[in-house]
Amino acid sequence: MIFRIVILSVIVLSAMVVSPVVADTLTVDLEYRTDTLTWELYALINDTGSGNNGENGLAALRALIDNIDFGTDGEAVNIPTGIGAIDPIDLGGPNERPPVLQTSGGTLDIIYGQNISVPGSVVGGVGVSRTLIIDGTFSDVDIPPAFGDDDHGFTTDGNFLDVPAPGPFGGALPWDMAFLNVLDVTPGGLAGDYNGNGVLDAADYTIWQEALGGTTLLNDPTPGTVDTSDYAYWKANFGVTSGSGTSASTNIPEPSSLLLTAFWLLGLLLWQHDKPKP
Repeated sequence: MIFRIVILSVIVLSAMVVSPVVADTLTVDLEYRTDTLTWELYALINDTGSGNNGENGLAALRALIDNIDFGTDGEAVNIPTGIGAIDPIDLGGPNERPPVLQTSGGTLDIIYGQNISVPGSVVGGVGVSRTLIIDGTFSDVDIPPAFGDDDHGFTTDGNFLDVPAPGPFGGALPWDMAFLNVLDVTPGGLAGDYNGNGVLDAADYTIWQEALGGTTLLNDPTPGTVDTSDYAYWKANFGVTSGSGTSASTNIPEPSSLLLTAFWLLGLLLWQHDKPKP
């Protein structure tokens, strides 16, 4: 309950909307690089098609992170400009605090929040597409960043804007759940490991599907356009882990014929467009 009080004060709620059984969810990716000793936290709202709708963007996000630098007073952690972040949290209120605190256990308690009582200051759409929320540094290559909890056992949580910016806002909407991922995105990682978790597994297939037709894919074995050759490489090496060089026998997800057909048609259209006229 202590956590909910803090989050609600962050965005100055006058009322709390009760969440339906299924609301939109949030994917929170904690990415780190061991070559630069840096980390970044990204948020992406997932549309479930029912319950509280996150299409207006994030109102607040609280992250509990271990093994990262704090500095003297939290200056080693950065919340980017342009996403409506307030500092301090709950200015003049009973829960006023800086955005970054260190718990007694060493976990950093970080709050990104917007002040919905000042509609003109609110930035809409944060997290509707994958958005950088927080970044910073860490000190030990052998002890990378990880999600933690605070002194009361609470972990990452937050809520959505209830209406599009600039408002006026009547409250905030809690999400259904958050999916937390810790990803090593150090360049030179395992080829085909598209989500950076150190193994070629089914999760990489989902990343490949989402990237298909684009040009950005982590640990891409065939740089350039993301296409079926990247799938073929991943399939041939399914089960390989960092340093193993071997693969395990298991069921491998297959792309749907509709997806491949659509991709083939896109290529055909582009070829027809670029084909020299007689």
